[in-house]
Amino acid sequence: MRSIYLRKGIILTLLLAMVLGMTSIVYAEKQETKISAEEYGKKAINIMNKNGLYSNTKEWETAKEKALEDLKHTKTYEDTYPILEKAIKVAGGKHSSVSIKPTVDTSKEKTEKEYPKSSYKNNILTLKMPSYMGTSEEGQKYADTLANAIITSKNLKGVIVDLSENGGGDMGPMLAGLASLLPDGDLMYFETNKITSPVKLVNGHIVGGGTPTRAKVGHIKVSVPVAIITGEKTASSAEATLVSFMGLDYVKTFGKPTAGYATGNVVMPLSNEAKLILTTSRDKARTGDVFDENPIKPDVVTEKPYEEAVKWIEEQIKN
Repeated sequence: MRSIYLRKGIILTLLLAMVLGMTSIVYAEKQETKISAEEYGKKAINIMNKNGLYSNTKEWETAKEKALEDLKHTKTYEDTYPILEKAIKVAGGKHSSVSIKPTVDTSKEKTEKEYPKSSYKNNILTLKMPSYMGTSEEGQKYADTLANAIITSKNLKGVIVDLSENGGGDMGPMLAGLASLLPDGDLMYFETNKITSPVKLVNGHIVGGGTPTRAKVGHIKVSVPVAIITGEKTASSAEATLVSFMGLDYVKTFGKPTAGYATGNVVMPLSNEAKLILTTSRDKARTGDVFDENPIKPDVVTEKPYEEAVKWIEEQIKN
């Protein structure tokens, strides 16, 4: 997972500029002298209490008290992990977790980066968008692959955006590649318990959601019907991409409900290299609809989303 490192004390507005779109954002912690297991756990609980999306609920107050009591009986940092894992699921929800430093070196297990694939039939372009997380250069390639497919399709009558296998990652390149299909302005919002921060499209640039990205082909608008396919694996930044198209009269969604991870995480390192992956924000559409842990239902629930999408686009063309 590609992460962004920020010093403590940065204002929350800047934190939100990237939080959901990158799947996570990371705070850089100063090295601390070794503390007791109980104090270690208390610090983690305090982070959850200040930043967790659901830290303003009665359920969290109960879970917090239970965790603080259980931490009194811990002797090692390892003893705290099960307690913190239970607590963070209440403070941040199902998208949150405690990440422990791996004991096995997995650096050699890298797989080849997957980029979007396109097909063109009967003047309808289908874009299959995989999950994405990588370097800025790889993100640029991801965005350009999408954008080039759209603007080079002759006599284009409609576009199908397939997010059914997209589990999330960095939404910046995803949206930058689809910028020609979107209006300039606020696309969606990240909503915390304190503030709301927009994801914007400005002259082809995606700002405030993932890595700031602009497709090299420039800012060319294409006015055609857009069908979006979702499925049970559509999650996190893919759901944010979906939300960015909501409320547009030339868009319709097909398939199955999404995974229900339309939230943004902050990664906060603890003193021994374990990390809290804490959910701090939820997705909000231009329509005002807010999404978090509930699956997002498509306009047309179907086992044959591609066929239904093609049929709908053809009807729009006739009209």
